Amino acid sequence: MYIMHFYACPLCWQCGKHEGKLTVVKSQDFSCGCKKTIFNKDKKCKKENYKCKEVMQCVLCEEQFKISEEFLKQQKMKIKDG
Repeated sequence: MYIMHFYACPLCWQCGKHEGKLTVVKSQDFSCGCKKTIFNKDKKCKKENYKCKEVMQCVLCEEQFKISEEFLKQQKMKIKDG
């Protein structure tokens, strides 16, 4: 299966750096909206490998973005053939 699209980093692409592509990573920096989990004093989810920790991170500038349907729709780019 060949992926015909990628997600572009809004910061890098705005500056003309078209190598800025986003990948899914797990982050400890974002708090989540989990209801059945254990939170620390900063209201952050303590689960290490949990779906709520997934964010999009730029391979170029390493900036992280929360994943939402609207964000993915805006950042989706087609891969050009040949």
